[in-house]
Amino acid sequence: MLALTIHIVAGALALAAGGVALVALKGTRLHRRSGTLFTGAMLLMGSTGAGLAAIDHYSLAGELLAPKRISIVAGGLSVYLAVTAWLTVRRRPAPALLHLATTAVGLVIGVAGIRYGLLGLQSPDGLLDGLPPQMAFLFGGIALLAMAGDARLLLVPETGASYRIARHLWRMCCALAIAAAAFFLGQMKVFPPSLRHPGLLALPVLLSLLSMTVWLLRMAWASWRSRCREPRQAH
Repeated sequence: MLALTIHIVAGALALAAGGVALVALKGTRLHRRSGTLFTGAMLLMGSTGAGLAAIDHYSLAGELLAPKRISIVAGGLSVYLAVTAWLTVRRRPAPALLHLATTAVGLVIGVAGIRYGLLGLQSPDGLLDGLPPQMAFLFGGIALLAMAGDARLLLVPETGASYRIARHLWRMCCALAIAAAAFFLGQMKVFPPSLRHPGLLALPVLLSLLSMTVWLLRMAWASWRSRCREPRQAH
């Protein structure tokens, strides 16, 4: 019960801090502190969530829940994304050994997600521990994509500001989306009946992904305009 309480409190704190980080002016003290708080909360939420998913436990609604392997992958992925996103914008660059470790972690999570997805497809009911295997493929694919980014840093340690910001942004927003999905969709039964509509409870998840998309497009547009101006300036 203590682990479940920590998981819930950390999840609520992560959602609040992540929301502040999204709307706060980038680079300000508020943005940095809320981002750090979000990372710490995600570390607690993801680790306790993965632990709970690995054992029998009771949900908020009082149901006895069996282990769910896909949820283990989701918990590990949320921690991995938040921590690597935070490391990206540290003033002191992370050492190569740490990048090697995060690359290995991303590979393990990614392979586990793909493997669990295949097990789900091969099961008689097409599910894995009661969950659709497509979720495992999604989480595994995200982990492998992030792992490829970590591997790139091992080969090309010096990266531009735009790359670092984009790397930080998409990882933080994906971690926030996972936290929102776990809180609003994963615990749908604890909400009042009038609010138990998947479309309504999915809004926080969609808003996180929409914010990520908008910011990435803005950065791509600014980068494209900057490249277009360079020949004129040189001329």
